[in-house]
Amino acid sequence: MASTRTPHALVASPWRIPQALLITALAAALVAASASSAHGLRLTGRGQLCGSGSGTARLEGSGTFYVRGTGVLTLRDSEDAAVEIQGFAFARELPSGFKVYRGSGWVRVSGNGAMVKLDGDIDQMCACGGGSCYMRGDGRYRVRSRTRLWKQTGVYIRFDLTR
Repeated sequence: MASTRTPHALVASPWRIPQALLITALAAALVAASASSAHGLRLTGRGQLCGSGSGTARLEGSGTFYVRGTGVLTLRDSEDAAVEIQGFAFARELPSGFKVYRGSGWVRVSGNGAMVKLDGDIDQMCACGGGSCYMRGDGRYRVRSRTRLWKQTGVYIRFDLTR
């Protein structure tokens, strides 16, 4: 007696098309996510970049940067930068020219070619001018009226903001 069963490979599965669409959609989402995280966000216009949280916040570039919190503060200033710092205790200067502070306090840097990084609890961070910002950990940041979350994997932002 001959079998009337059709070989499995010839049966059209109702799941083949949706699976293909799902795989394509997931692949497109992964490519888009990796592209946006690799290049980061780009912000231009008027306003400030402000945030708070815990983890790492690093501001680098030219403009006015303000950071207040508790933890390890790393600072690189330039000859034309004006630096105000209060509350943090000086720990050491590294051979690369970076200065490391510990404790609680705030720092305001205005000028060109500066870098401010705080590892710990960031009570407030604000930037105006041009440069880049990297935030990793848990927290929120805001530009104009939009509020977004920091990510554990990190958020990288290039900005050109005027007041």
